[in-house]
Amino acid sequence: MSKWASSQIEDFGLDYLRQNTTRIVACQGQPMSYAEATTAVASGKSLGSLAGINVSNWTLSNDPTSGRRLTLATQSIQVGYAGTLDHLALVNDNGTELLYTFPVTVTQPVVGGNTVTTPDLNVTIQNPI
Repeated sequence: MSKWASSQIEDFGLDYLRQNTTRIVACQGQPMSYAEATTAVASGKSLGSLAGINVSNWTLSNDPTSGRRLTLATQSIQVGYAGTLDHLALVNDNGTELLYTFPVTVTQPVVGGNTVTTPDLNVTIQNPI
């Protein structure tokens, strides 16, 4: 017999991320906690952030290969500190929770006062196999 799951099972896992993300953070290094992600680069990982991320910023759809995909559309983040951008973090400021991190495919030096534009960020849950 093969495994099967309703798309509702996959959607509810992704919905937690969609419902609870309040901010995206540009990071130097992969943060391992909320405090690390949201503390400035001198003693943490944050180069800058964009608050106000909410449910309307996300799209839930079928993944082209298998399962379900949640996409956060392109965002522009104001950078406050110089450093090397190599990760993006999604955080919940209300629950002080680090929710998800993404490595940046091409690391880039950034300068305080500049803006960085993210690509669409995709989180997928595959169908059971």
